[in-house]
Amino acid sequence: MDKSLKTIGLTALAFVAYRAYKLYELGNSFDWEFYGMKFQRPANWQDALNKYQVVLIFEVKNPTKTSLSMRGLEGSIREGGNLLGNFKTGNFTIKGGSTFINVVVDLDSKYVASTLIPSLLSRVSPKFDISLTTIFPFGIKYNQKFNIDAKEYIPKDFQSFFKI
Repeated sequence: MDKSLKTIGLTALAFVAYRAYKLYELGNSFDWEFYGMKFQRPANWQDALNKYQVVLIFEVKNPTKTSLSMRGLEGSIREGGNLLGNFKTGNFTIKGGSTFINVVVDLDSKYVASTLIPSLLSRVSPKFDISLTTIFPFGIKYNQKFNIDAKEYIPKDFQSFFKI
């Protein structure tokens, strides 16, 4: 009886190790790319006067047909060393092929009013540093950094950049 329990335990441990390795392998096969950004006002009309948001759009390319439920994303966005805002998302699923993920970040209104809007209106594009932590199942975290020049994402008809 004791030997059979030991065999069952070792088999279960081997299975869990194999599944964890496959999860790690699947996570490393994903290709994360920054896809775009847009500025918007909050949907709540009471917050619309003094709060600003930026929507960061990420594309995740999954070369397999396997779907994976993620525990979320967290991170921050900075410009010139100044912290603009932190973000954290809920659960989402990465499907086979391309999956687009929109992350809404509440921006620091002091920074937006004093620096960001004047620079955008004068056509000086800010350069953002985005820190992104992907949270896989079982709490496994994967860190990435993106350096983004907003110039690449500002449309020629400047008004469409802002969803007001």
